[in-house]
Amino acid sequence: MNWTKEKCQDEALKYENRTDFRLKSQVSYNKARKNDWLDDVCSHMKVVGNLHKRCIYVFEFSDNYAYVGLTFNYEKRIEEHIIDDGSAVYQKMLMSGLSYITKKLTDYVDVNDAKLLEGEYVRKYKLDNWFILNRNRTGSIGGCIKKGEVRTICESCKIEKDNKDFYSGKNTCKSCISKQRKEYYQENKEVILERNKEYKENNKEKIKIKEKEYYENHKEYYKKYSKKYRLENKVYFLEYSKMYREKNQNYFKNYYLVNSEKFSLLDLFIELSK
Repeated sequence: MNWTKEKCQDEALKYENRTDFRLKSQVSYNKARKNDWLDDVCSHMKVVGNLHKRCIYVFEFSDNYAYVGLTFNYEKRIEEHIIDDGSAVYQKMLMSGLSYITKKLTDYVDVNDAKLLEGEYVRKYKLDNWFILNRNRTGSIGGCIKKGEVRTICESCKIEKDNKDFYSGKNTCKSCISKQRKEYYQENKEVILERNKEYKENNKEKIKIKEKEYYENHKEYYKKYSKKYRLENKVYFLEYSKMYREKNQNYFKNYYLVNSEKFSLLDLFIELSK
């Protein structure tokens, strides 16, 4: 395909920032970069950071609680805080139900400067009698898109994630799929349990054959079904224990006498009277 400036412009309109444009349409991006068209074709895009640049942001709650952080993509990070149930901001919203304000405190600056600025803003908020929600120390630069890394947007949660977070051929991430499965199980729990019972009743022989084939070695079978195995072979275990006791009677008596300190008098009496 012959990438003209107009075609590069049309392709660039599909993306919100240069990082997505570079990763998802490398040919058109490289063509625009070589011909110095990037500033023109990317004029509509939002400015975001990268491996070397971060901005400082804050969540301010109406009860004087605040969360200060740094990120390479301000809008995306705000969305993640609101959706991610592991976030301190999400948990504060869930517990209190209070309104909040988000502020972008700085532009995208050098990552080392951003580390220092984050700590300074945390101290400033503390001096102004704000309660800080941050759990970890300031200075952590967080994640960023690495060179060659491909990211896609989950259809369910609408968050951009790495390809390793998706099953092959799926457009929904693994965490969303697990949540959907749990919700489905809770909604249809009774039906699923009844279906399992019916299957077990109708396929008892097949299940037994499969168990025996899988647990050919009786030791593995014993580890898996210890109580069941003992009940099935109760007579055998009793006979074997009696035979073993009779053969090694002298050994047991000598053992109890030598190690008498470890046992009570009642134990010694019971053992020696056998």
